[in-house]
Amino acid sequence: MAKKQTESKVIVIVEDKIDQDLSELENLLRKKDFFVLHFEQPEEFLDYVRKEYGFYNLAIVDLTYSGGDCRTFYRVSGKDAIEIAKNVFPNRPVLCRSNYGDPKFIPHTKANDAITKVDYSAKDILRVVNRLMKRHPVKK
Repeated sequence: MAKKQTESKVIVIVEDKIDQDLSELENLLRKKDFFVLHFEQPEEFLDYVRKEYGFYNLAIVDLTYSGGDCRTFYRVSGKDAIEIAKNVFPNRPVLCRSNYGDPKFIPHTKANDAITKVDYSAKDILRVVNRLMKRHPVKK
């Protein structure tokens, strides 16, 4: 029987396109007793963050959303989502996931760490997640 969200380590993934590595990561996280929440849009994540029940231990947020900084009233960029989440919960770690091929080109955010999609496999991301959760434990 799967553990309830309140009994698990909760990982939020904010990504509009689930690629093979991200799908593999979700499976790895679940095998390691993580409860995985997936939001396709940054707005959905921010609605969750702002709610009283919006608990999570770590968020993985795609920086480069289709549309990027060309937002409409209903669209928030990945960078904005990171900034708002860190303002609401400054002690909860956020991992920025980016399409930029070289980490030095990833724009500065309040994220605790940043990874590129091309250089990190699911196992690599899991190691980063574990490291961040050790450094930034979150208590409910």
